[in-house]
Amino acid sequence: MKMHPYKQCIEYAKTHIAKSVALGFNTCVDAIRHIRYDEIKDLKMPEELSGLVECMRNGVQREVSISKDTLGFLVDKIGYESFRIGGQVGNMTNVAAKLGVRVFPHVARKCRKQMELFERGDILIADKNGFRKPGYFLNDCTPSVHFVLEFEKGDIVNKIEIPCSNRFIASHDPQNFRLEIDEDFRKNIRDVIRDIDVAVVSGFQLLEEGYAHRIREVKEDIYQWKKINPNLKVHTEMADFQSRKVIEEVIKHILPAVDSIGFNEIELGQMTGGLGEKDALAEVSRKVKRVVYHNEEFSMMISDDDREHMSHTLRFASIVAAYKATHGTPPSFDDLDMFVPKEPSRAGIEKVEEFEQCDFGKNSVSVPSFLIEKPESAVGLGDCFTAAHVLLIR
Repeated sequence: MKMHPYKQCIEYAKTHIAKSVALGFNTCVDAIRHIRYDEIKDLKMPEELSGLVECMRNGVQREVSISKDTLGFLVDKIGYESFRIGGQVGNMTNVAAKLGVRVFPHVARKCRKQMELFERGDILIADKNGFRKPGYFLNDCTPSVHFVLEFEKGDIVNKIEIPCSNRFIASHDPQNFRLEIDEDFRKNIRDVIRDIDVAVVSGFQLLEEGYAHRIREVKEDIYQWKKINPNLKVHTEMADFQSRKVIEEVIKHILPAVDSIGFNEIELGQMTGGLGEKDALAEVSRKVKRVVYHNEEFSMMISDDDREHMSHTLRFASIVAAYKATHGTPPSFDDLDMFVPKEPSRAGIEKVEEFEQCDFGKNSVSVPSFLIEKPESAVGLGDCFTAAHVLLIR
């Protein structure tokens, strides 16, 4: 009997997944709060949160930088329900570790509260003498906090029904505002990079303009890693940028240094301005060898890889993200073997059909996502998808 395509991709991933990955640079603690419009409609919001209601009404994700005072407002007036590991690096670390991959995450502040939120697994964090397990670090410091306000499809905002479950992220993150890179990580990762299969650089979206030069330092790090390990594949993941200058620095310095880039439709628009979707994708694909475009409905890869590999990769990433949306935690391979996902998104199927006739000068493959209308948690789903596809890069 023929195996279902999504079971095929899981079997493919088991034999092709990377053995080790280095992840930089943004790790934090997420304070999670599920909200309904009725709970916040009478609050006098600080200016930094002025986009929250529009974000809810349109069912879209946004991330904004906030001051310490606004963080205090959120804690006092809205509160939180739980803490989870956060940031692109934090989320990807837990996904990769659960899949049995050795992970070297960058952590700027090695606080006990943050270390306790990492999954069990082969996670190694830099200190002065090499790398150690998260449990080694017992510092009673305060980590960077991102306040994640999750809202559900179907809630009513000013007589308008929220069309899609999503989240609004308010980040007070001084380390990532300045892109502070831990010198122990910078030094020690060079000693092991020869044996690492893939690296991800991310977390530039919160960088303040006065520190944009730090992006050039990351570019030099990438070139040093590739000099030591010419087989290393490097991916960069975009996010909701706060500054045009920072985006331009990333395009100028990071894109020429990496092998792969990932982004959603908002981030695509930020990179390319007023271009239409297909022209924008064509422009980015001329700058980077491997492009992964993804959102709640579908995903697409543009690359010179063979189409079968590309299809397996996107299907695997989709099913890993669907598992996390359904259960709230990242899966192991054993979990995936038992998981029966929902039907693919109808809107995603339409997007796949729309892109079938597009010619980007390279191979392109699109697959629909599994649309989980009311996810257990929407936090980190994009990072979950990214971790899964990056671990199959070649």
